[in-house]
Amino acid sequence: MAYHIIKGNTIYYEELGFKALLNEELANKEKGIDGIFWRLGNKKKYHIDKGDICYIYYSNLPDFSNRILFRAEVIDSDYNNGLYNDKSIYYDALDGDKYILIRMRYIQLNDKDKYSKKVLISKYKLDRINNMTSHVLLDDVVDKKLISDLESESYKCHTLESITKYFENYRACYFGCKTFKKDDGFNFIELHHLIERNLIDSNIHIDGIDKLINDDRNLFPLCPMCHQKIHHIERNERRKMISTLYNESSNDQKELFDKIKNIVLNNKKIKTLDWLYQIYDCEDTTKESYLNVCENIYKKFGKYPDSLLSMFKSKEEFEANNKAALKNCNYIEIDNMYMSLNYPKAIRMEKLAELKKIYRSKKQ
Repeated sequence: MAYHIIKGNTIYYEELGFKALLNEELANKEKGIDGIFWRLGNKKKYHIDKGDICYIYYSNLPDFSNRILFRAEVIDSDYNNGLYNDKSIYYDALDGDKYILIRMRYIQLNDKDKYSKKVLISKYKLDRINNMTSHVLLDDVVDKKLISDLESESYKCHTLESITKYFENYRACYFGCKTFKKDDGFNFIELHHLIERNLIDSNIHIDGIDKLINDDRNLFPLCPMCHQKIHHIERNERRKMISTLYNESSNDQKELFDKIKNIVLNNKKIKTLDWLYQIYDCEDTTKESYLNVCENIYKKFGKYPDSLLSMFKSKEEFEANNKAALKNCNYIEIDNMYMSLNYPKAIRMEKLAELKKIYRSKKQ
């Protein structure tokens, strides 16, 4: 007996998704065949024989995981094209078609990380998965721990019917919005990078920044509407969406976000969530008073705007005479200060509008 990892795919010709596996299993059962035909392409390359065990690895699952999902027992390995049609379930379109008859049971659904690519490499030292095109032969000695763990899983109650229901009912949008079904029966979603990909281009000099930002932990499933909203809805609502994604993230995800922030900013003082607000241009400025704005300018330049300071002998006198200062605001000068502080235009306009509102109320 030999143990193999073979690559699976959720997309199959006209009849698509895991439902195709289930339908074939049911159809074969009516014919007295216990199992599913799995196309290998050129069988000579793989040497998969009757009695072998195949673990089926997927990298494109609807829950955005990449992992070993099925255990398949090879019941027969002598089937050929004459016993199967063009709508076969297969993972590769190689010439020299050969088929194995397998009985499939899934391994893990709820624990997406248990046999993920990351764990296969870090825990089981299966670096060969990185270069896997369609097949990996497991070694009885080198891969003994992985084989032992996989074989210790319970398979009796795990059926294709339950796995089909799991993925069909999988929540598509993180915010719970309804979306439409694709041809394969899965919900249509778009993947959103919480720390956006445009930071890769602006920080291309940082070694490995692309791998960090494209890490699966930085990806969130969104429906098309929510994906547009998180970029373009008004600032307060955008802020709420960013806050939800960040605050509901796992500790492992937050560690990744912190790492990227510290590398890009080289500043551990600013909180990661506040940094995300800056990225999405949704910082909270509604509570910032006029004096706080002036304090930001003072910290940056060591002085207040000249048009304000000219009225007072000292900073203390300025703070004690806020009303008088407001009556003499030079908004153009302050806006230039904002620009020097690298405030985005939208925030500058919002701050100036707030100052004018304060000025009008104080003047009255």
